[in-house]
Amino acid sequence: MKMKMTGVVMATFAVSAMAVSAAESAPQPGFKFQLGLAYVSGMQDLADKIELNNPMYKVDVLVPVGLTMSGYYDFANGMAFGLNVGPACAAVGGDANFYILPVGADVRYTFMEESSVSPYLRAGIEKNFVSGDFISDASVGFVGAVGLEFGHSKSFSWGVEAGYNSSEIKVNAGGGHPSANVKPMEFTLSVFMRF
Repeated sequence: MKMKMTGVVMATFAVSAMAVSAAESAPQPGFKFQLGLAYVSGMQDLADKIELNNPMYKVDVLVPVGLTMSGYYDFANGMAFGLNVGPACAAVGGDANFYILPVGADVRYTFMEESSVSPYLRAGIEKNFVSGDFISDASVGFVGAVGLEFGHSKSFSWGVEAGYNSSEIKVNAGGGHPSANVKPMEFTLSVFMRF
């Protein structure tokens, strides 16, 4: 009798848990906001090229980690459209100071939206806004990323993302070297929270 009662209680809990998780996991359309930190791979390349073109100057403090923000509309069918800013990165102190602020737009598709772990793909365009010593023009480039979001259908989630950005920044000519284009945001690795 005890075995039968334990089985009924366990079955009741299991059915209740599935009903609650099904009710919580239905994705809802609407605006979402994402905030995170990203490491960018090409900042050292940019600093090296600046120092090569300007041998009398040094880039002392390089900050290859920047804040990222994005807002997007989730259609609750896997598709979303968004705008993003960042990762904002800089070099401060020393002889060369500059900052880079990428701004872009993208389309994303999330797979398995109702799952606790939802992979997604993101593709779009981005332009780096730059200011500072020894750098000038920046091109518009392609952005592609793949990520995992934990708790996509919930009101709060977090995730990780790896991305590629083809936009370039022009390092001015100097020191007998011609100007050169560098991809400071070429590869990124980020962690974010979404609400």
